[in-house]
Amino acid sequence: MSHAFRHNHSEAMSENQAKKYHNTAAPHWVLSALFFFTGAHAITTQMYCVRELLVVFFGNELCLGILFGCWFLGIGIGSYYGARLRMQGTALMTTLTTGVLVLGLVSWGAIVVARLLRYVIAIPLGGSASVAHMAEGSFLTAFPPGVVIGLIFPLACAVLQERDSAGRTIGWVYLWESLGSLGAGVGVSFIAVPTYVSLTVVSFCALPLFATAGIAALLHRTSRALIRLGYGALLLAALDAVCLSTGMVYRFDSLIRELQWQTLKNGLARVAEQDSRYQRITLAEAGGQYSVFLNGTFWRAYPNAYQQSLSAHMLATQHPAPRQVLLLGAGSAGMLAELLKHPVATVDCVSLDPVLDQILEPVLVPVDRAAVRDQRTTMHYQDSRLFVKQTPQHYELIIVDAPDPSTAFLNRLYTVDFFDELRRILTDNGMIAIGLSSEQEYFSKVCALYHNSLYQSLRQVFPHVMIIPGERNYFFAAMRSDLFTEDAALLARRYEQRGVVSEYFSAALFPFLVQREKITFMQTALDAQTGTVKLNTDLQPVTYFYNLVLWDIMAGSAVLAPVLLWLREQGQPMLLAIMTALVLAGVLCRARGERFVYRTVVLLIITTGAAVMALEIVLVYQFQNAFGYVYEKIGAIVALCMVGLACGAGIARRMLRWCANNVRALRNAMLVVAGLLMTVALLTPLLVSTSSGNQYVYCCLVFLLGLLGGAQFPCACQMLVARGWHSSSVAGWLNAGDHLGACCGAVLTGTILMPVLGVAATCTMIGAALGTGIALFTWSVRT
Repeated sequence: MSHAFRHNHSEAMSENQAKKYHNTAAPHWVLSALFFFTGAHAITTQMYCVRELLVVFFGNELCLGILFGCWFLGIGIGSYYGARLRMQGTALMTTLTTGVLVLGLVSWGAIVVARLLRYVIAIPLGGSASVAHMAEGSFLTAFPPGVVIGLIFPLACAVLQERDSAGRTIGWVYLWESLGSLGAGVGVSFIAVPTYVSLTVVSFCALPLFATAGIAALLHRTSRALIRLGYGALLLAALDAVCLSTGMVYRFDSLIRELQWQTLKNGLARVAEQDSRYQRITLAEAGGQYSVFLNGTFWRAYPNAYQQSLSAHMLATQHPAPRQVLLLGAGSAGMLAELLKHPVATVDCVSLDPVLDQILEPVLVPVDRAAVRDQRTTMHYQDSRLFVKQTPQHYELIIVDAPDPSTAFLNRLYTVDFFDELRRILTDNGMIAIGLSSEQEYFSKVCALYHNSLYQSLRQVFPHVMIIPGERNYFFAAMRSDLFTEDAALLARRYEQRGVVSEYFSAALFPFLVQREKITFMQTALDAQTGTVKLNTDLQPVTYFYNLVLWDIMAGSAVLAPVLLWLREQGQPMLLAIMTALVLAGVLCRARGERFVYRTVVLLIITTGAAVMALEIVLVYQFQNAFGYVYEKIGAIVALCMVGLACGAGIARRMLRWCANNVRALRNAMLVVAGLLMTVALLTPLLVSTSSGNQYVYCCLVFLLGLLGGAQFPCACQMLVARGWHSSSVAGWLNAGDHLGACCGAVLTGTILMPVLGVAATCTMIGAALGTGIALFTWSVRT
């Protein structure tokens, strides 16, 4: 930063040079289009990197946090080096055009590298990827395009700086990149993902990017080298169009997918594969046995009548007479056919993704196909929590057949809040059954805490809870104690009296499935931890936290688990330590005069970027808790934040027309924006808890987040420019700070802060960090 301070007049072009430059420069609208398509291509690359890495790695918030961390770190480093470049005229435009072309090419490389990561990093066959694997893979995939994107921003600002006020120029670039991100984000989410393969979409987005870069270079008309570069860009656009129109891109995408499948070395042949809105679904086959993979992770084998029979008959016989049954989370390949062998009146089967059943439908065995068509069966394709909130029906048996709470999204089906909703739709003699995967031969302290968090959460809602250990530990909960039983003989009699006939199950199996000794051992282990574990709620996803710890232990790294457990015990001291570190950062970066102001502005931008990203994650998570996961609504929430960013940048740019050189007004504007953002952070837990039925409160909060974040950046840039700093340096440093903050917000919020501290403490920490940044900034401008 020591070389960043340059008075604008010292590097300004002479009047004759500026006139000549304007006569040969590309039109303003061409550059605006270039920035728009750059933003569009950047967000498209990011979205497909996310989808591809979720297939390679364990797809939870930890994976997303590491990926976004590498992405934003790359942007920050690229912006840092972009800020240090000293170029003008032809050299500057040449470098910008080259950067844009490299972005279009490196995006292709990122998708290919993501798919072939198992050739590069040594993930054990059949094992889970460790934190180190995730970090290495995310770095190789997301860091290179991030660096290029970060480098482009200060170069784009420098290209425009002779045309307009430098601060307004930065706001203009920021605005058009935000609009491009918004347009591409909506288009990819709602149109491209369900319809086109990854490389086709990335290539299609690169087409206008290459063409616009070529046109901008040709219209600049300042050197033969730049003109040749422009023709090269147009040639790339033409080649891209040819590859798309002839199907070469699609065939190459299929080839890379096949190579990716071969890296699993599982001996299975792919039968079908499709990207739905929610996940990548792969159906594989070996010897007539099918396997279903969701985002690259094994989900279940099919047909698996034996295992499904064990679960279905053990769960159904626990209730004396189940008539109305609700099956949450299972599709047509689940335990539905076996449940229908009991004298049930109706079975409502709720599954999120209809594409999953569409892929399985051609290979369904006759009994499962008949079960789906049975007049007692009703299939519902929607989010389980949303169905429970909306249904007017009441049920005697509710089975939650969902995957373990390995993500914050799945954890929603294991919380006290959800159990309250289930109790509302139970009949007076109703009960629920829910399970967790288990290692029968080993029950560690962490495993006990994991199960106990669910056990205690059930007891918070239902007075009577029983657990039956097995390959999957099943919890039964009801308002009455006489509904479920530990008596294997009674369960066998119920099974026989109902006249159930199953090829893979008999009443003689109940003594092996329900053993009092195992039940007593499990009950004793859980009761011994009473009072030591917190309840699993929407505001504090404790069960997800312990699942994350167990996953790290099972992956063999055991790096994350000790840290998470320590943070769990030291939550409040951690808050104090972070605040102290921020204050010390401000003190240590103290310098004389303008450099101290510069550094505190960067620090304020870092805290602002972290706050916007963290609060957006919190609000999206709470929105899906309150209203269920609806793809269109979640997409609209994310889009609202992008709209807010664009509006904030546009409003700030207009404001800069009348206060571009008024340092006091700019300082006050920054303080107002940061203060409002801090207020939003501190009030978010209250607003979330009191407005659970009002979707518009969430929409307004997300839009306000984007608006404040979008307005803060141009104001901060203009303030530093008005104090004599060079615009390209300002753009680079503040863009680096903004993305460094976003990196911290992405990595910490979903993986550590929310699971460890809960939503309320997370928002308090965000507010405190902003308050510290505001205090340091105020101190600097008054000294």
